[in-house]
Amino acid sequence: MSQTLTLNLPDEAYNALVRACQDRGELPEAVASQLLADALSDPLISLFACLEYSRPDVAERHDEYIGAGISAEQNRD
Repeated sequence: MSQTLTLNLPDEAYNALVRACQDRGELPEAVASQLLADALSDPLISLFACLEYSRPDVAERHDEYIGAGISAEQNRD
């Protein structure tokens, strides 16, 4: 069984989808459907909603914060 879903994509996301379609030789609907299914089947996706962080820029600076945490942990030893 399948369902129909209509999405409004920003131009940047749509252009990336079109490039992926050209690379694969598939229609945008098929590529978007497969990408979404792959993303939702990733077990790490379930962690997204359960994590809390007080810094509003964590999405942009996550590597920096992870590095700082690793460094702090190594300095404790």
